Parts: sequence; C-alpha cells; structure tokens
Amino acid sequence: MATILIVSCSKDQLDTESLICEEPVVYDDVRGVISVSCGYTECHNGLGSLDNYNNFAGIETYLFSGAFSSRVFISRDMPPSYAAGATSLSEEEINLLKCWEQNGFSEF
Repeated sequence: MATILIVSCSKDQLDTESLICEEPVVYDDVRGVISVSCGYTECHNGLGSLDNYNNFAGIETYLFSGAFSSRVFISRDMPPSYAAGATSLSEEEINLLKCWEQNGFSEF
C-alpha cells in the first residue's frame, strides 16, 4: 500500500514538473482567467476590502510572496467553492497559470 502511495505522489510531482510551456505567458494571457476566477464582484475586484486582481499592480504582491501559487497550485482552493464567479479552474487554466509562473509572473 505504501508503494502505491509513493508512486502515486511521485507521478503527481512528475506531471507538474514535466509541463512544457512553448510560449511565454504574460499577464494579458491570464487576465481573463483571473478576472472570472478571482476579480469578480465582491471579491478581488478592488471595490471592497480586497485588492484588485483585475490589474497587475493589484495582484503583484501575492504573486511574488508565494500566496497566489500556494492557493491556486498547492491548496487548489481558489476560487473558493462559495465564489460568486467560477468555482473551479480547468486543467487548461491551471496549466496556463503554471506557465505564467514558470515565466516569472511576467507583466509584459
């Protein structure tokens, strides 16, 4: 049983590491995903108490502190299930965001 668990965890890690991003991904490429999943009404839209993720300056601190990656890639609880917008990210969206991360969360 332990062998299955180790192999299973190893496979997950290999899948993440084997993601090959053919094109550089910049903020404009992920803006739509972030807007629908994070920057919707009553969340990270800049109108309430939370920062505005609908512009790079509003999300930048979270990107480089590791908070964004932790919530999206590790905890996988963004967007939260109670969100008014999208309640989950597709694998394609997650891979796009991972490619953005591999590109250093570039703005341009």
